This record gives sequence, structure tokens and C-alpha cells, in this order.
Amino acid sequence: VSCRAKYIVVDNLADGDYDDFNEIPLNESKKYGDFKIGDVCWIDFDILDEKNLPKQQISQILQIFKQKLNEINNVKVYDIWAPRIGEIIYAEVEKNERNGAYIINLENNNFGFLSKKESIPGEELKPGHKYQFLIKDVKEHSKGWPIILSRADVDFVKKLLDVEIPEIHSGEIKVNVIKRIAGFKTKIAVSN
Repeated sequence: VSCRAKYIVVDNLADGDYDDFNEIPLNESKKYGDFKIGDVCWIDFDILDEKNLPKQQISQILQIFKQKLNEINNVKVYDIWAPRIGEIIYAEVEKNERNGAYIINLENNNFGFLSKKESIPGEELKPGHKYQFLIKDVKEHSKGWPIILSRADVDFVKKLLDVEIPEIHSGEIKVNVIKRIAGFKTKIAVSN
């Protein structure tokens, strides 16, 4: 069974300081063809031949496999959630991260990410409790969490007003401008 690994050709570094999962030094790439720095070098190898499969390659195979699974999952997540960007969702906090961020349990066994920057300063969300979040962005090509949530964005307030106040939802009252310093103050200019 053969496998193909992709490397970016980099300058020969005396101290060997390069990413051996994604990069290959220029002198080593010459074994596989005539490459220049910055070129993509594809290397074919047999994954069943232990002699030709160093630990580095085994790690790389696992990394590629995980990456492909993430890519497939992210495309599905993107297709489901991208049309919902700008929506308010009521969801449960799964866990707090050490850096002040939160993992949010959404519908259909999907999880969203609420960074510290997108949280309201001083507000502590408790795991197991439900809160409202704005679906701010959905990243199709993401190494981490593809669904980005917010509670600090100006659009969060705008969407909440639209959901909670019938006169704004119907268009009887128009929200002209919202200025917000999340956790401190929000100013709203309206007209009818």
C-alpha cells in the first residue's frame, strides 16, 4: 500500500531547525527530483514496508489521517452552519478553557468556540447552563473549532433586540446605530 507525503522545500539549516512533518531541506529533496526552495515535494512510500517507514513517517501518516478527517468534518459543519451566520442560538456551555474561552455544545452534536475576546468582560459562564450566543463565523478550513460564537459583538445586541422587541422585528422602530463596549455600556439610536 503506497502513500504520498507532501513537503515544502526549505533552505538547508545547519541546526536542523525545520518542521519535519511539513518541510524538507533542499539537499534532502534532491533525492526525489530537481527542486528549489519553496517548491512542493511529493514523496511516495510503501506503508507496509517497515524498513522504509521511519517513525517520522508513521507520525505523519497519523497526522494526515486526522487532518483529512477534520477537513471532511469541517465541510459538513460548514454546509450546515454557514447559512446560520448572524443568528442567535440558545446553547449550553460544555466547558471552560484555561485561557478564558469556552466550548459550547450546539445542536446536532456540534461544538462552537467562544473566545475570551468574544466574551463579555467579567461574565463567567457556567458549564451545564444555557446562554444566548451569536453565530459570528463558520470557517470551512479550520484546524480548531470551525463555529465561532460571540456575546460581545455589536450584532449580538442588534439580533437580541430584533428577537425580543416586536416593534423592531416588524420594522415599526428602526435601529440606526449601536455603539457598545461589552460589559460596560451600550448606546442605541432608534427612529420610527
